[in-house]
Order: sequence, then C-alpha cells, then structure tokens
Amino acid sequence: MPAMSRAKTSLEYWWQHDEGAALGHQLEVQLEQALRDCFGYYLLQMGASWFHPDYASISSIKHHFILQRQLVINTSIAQIIGDKRHLPIMTDTIDTVVLPFTLDFSSDPHQILREVERIMIPEGRLILFGFNPWYLAGLKRLKQSLGYGVPQQLNHLALGRLYDWLTLLGFDIEQLGTFSARPHSFRAARLARMGTSASLIPYPPKGLACMIKARKQVTHPATVGSLWTARRTRVSMPAAEPTTRNKHVG
Repeated sequence: MPAMSRAKTSLEYWWQHDEGAALGHQLEVQLEQALRDCFGYYLLQMGASWFHPDYASISSIKHHFILQRQLVINTSIAQIIGDKRHLPIMTDTIDTVVLPFTLDFSSDPHQILREVERIMIPEGRLILFGFNPWYLAGLKRLKQSLGYGVPQQLNHLALGRLYDWLTLLGFDIEQLGTFSARPHSFRAARLARMGTSASLIPYPPKGLACMIKARKQVTHPATVGSLWTARRTRVSMPAAEPTTRNKHVG
C-alpha cells in the first residue's frame, strides 16, 4: 500500500480515538459556526470520508455532496466520484466548499484550490481545515500515532502560505485561526500586512488544527463590455445635421 494511502487509513483510525476524537468534535463545532452565514443550493465536501457531519441540521444549504475517489457504502450523504485535481463539476456551480484536512494529504494542493475556485459561484464560501505546522508538539504526537512513515507525507502548509494562495486566486479571507481538542480553544490569527501580502503572522498560533474561511470575490466582466461600448461611442462619427438652403429666385 502506498505511503499516502497508509497515512489516510491510519488517520481515519486516529480520528476515532482519544485526541483525534476530541479534535473531531471541535471540528464540527467550528464548522457549524462557519456555516451560519452560508446559503445557497449546493454544498460540496471534498474527501475525508471519516468526517460526516449532519449538514442538514447545521446548514441551511439544501443539497450536500461529498467527493470521493471510490464509492463509499456506509454513508448517507450523496456522493460524486472523481479526482479532486480535475473536478467533474461545472464552473460557477457550488455555493460552499468544505475541505476537511484535504490539502494535508494531497500531492498537488495548489491545483485543488484552483479547481475549487473554478467550481464556486461568485460570493461562494470556502471553509478549509488543516493541521497547524507550527504546533510541533501536537504534530509529533499525531505522527507517532499514525506511524507508517507519515512525517514525510504530511504537507506542512502554513497559514500564511494558504492565505497567499487564496488571495492570488481571488478570495477574501473572512476568518483565520487555530484550535485544539479543548472546548472554546479557537484563536484568531492576526496577520501583519506587507503591501498586498499578508503572509507573516506575529506569533506562532497554538492549536493542532487551523481553519480558514474565505469568500470568492465577484468579477465584473460586464465592465469590459461597457468600456468597449463607451469607446465605440466616443470614436463614432456624429450624424449629419439637416441644413436648409435658400434658393435664389431670379
């Protein structure tokens, strides 16, 4: 079995016991709070078949789907079978996307975010969870629990790096922070802006897990058309005005 697959299998076991189970509970708490102002018709969870919150009770969004590589039998949520790097979903379709630790075990996390941006509607919400690489003690315990050489397989995606990626893809960051298995442990991260970048965080935020909530910005393609129309209007020739000629009567 490939190392990445072994890591995912071990992770599913870890979420069911001790610290993993406690963190999973806090994950649902943070997700429920993040979904309070998310509306629309379609919510997509990408991967993490071990994570199956009751979206019908914590979200007002009507339809919920989970993207899987293979069909999973023991789940009640509707499934879409496909590759996260090449989503079988039309552009500008999904209202809310949930990534529960999806990027941590992906070989191409940036491509996944590009696909997420493509399928989301303007003003759609992205809710992203991951492991906090700065919380070294927690990651060490996690890796020891998972085994199978997982330290080489986990992606160490810092909050600042994810912030920059999402900003370049046209997202506005609405919430960013870390949390642990303890109740009420969410701690918002203060970002120090440097020009248009916000990749520096003044302190290493504590907490084994991190969360980012982002909104896809609205583009205005109609502006291009209106500018073109205005330019055409400015360069068009004025209509000839009728003139009255006096006839000479001899």
